[in-house]
Amino acid sequence: MENRPRLITPVLVVGCIIVLVGFAIRASFGVFQIPIQEEFDWPRAEFSLAIAIQNLAWGFGAPFFGAFAEKIGDRKAIILGAVLYAIGLVLTTGATSPFAIQFYEILVGFGIAGTGFGVILAVVGRASYCGWLGRSDSRPNGCCGSAREHGLAIGIHDIRRINSSSIASSSLHACARARG
Repeated sequence: MENRPRLITPVLVVGCIIVLVGFAIRASFGVFQIPIQEEFDWPRAEFSLAIAIQNLAWGFGAPFFGAFAEKIGDRKAIILGAVLYAIGLVLTTGATSPFAIQFYEILVGFGIAGTGFGVILAVVGRASYCGWLGRSDSRPNGCCGSAREHGLAIGIHDIRRINSSSIASSSLHACARARG
């Protein structure tokens, strides 16, 4: 009997979870555009610029995180990305000016680069190498791609549902009043 590699491995599961959560959070930013605009009386262009800066930082940071992963190791690069992502998100919640939110989105963009496809797919791809085939199995990478798409859908759906609830709405108003 042949010893076939398993499709579902701990590396694949963890990689899918990281991609799903990362992209669910990233997708949720658009849901907050109108509430932030109304609460702080900022033009939509200011928040849109922040998201554009986030995307540029993501694109700019992806090759650097790929190089970091090769140089310092995958785990360290992913942890660095997750830390930058978390710091950017925390600082963004305290932003009181358009410039502040735009600046903090640079950290979020670099965090997405460190926890996104560039690093995760490389890890999953190496883990799915099949010796008896002499090549990598592409199905685990497809699973990560599916997790990304599910993260986008789940993030938007759940945040809209939470945002429309009276608890989230009243807490958003309380935070806005506390900041001045």
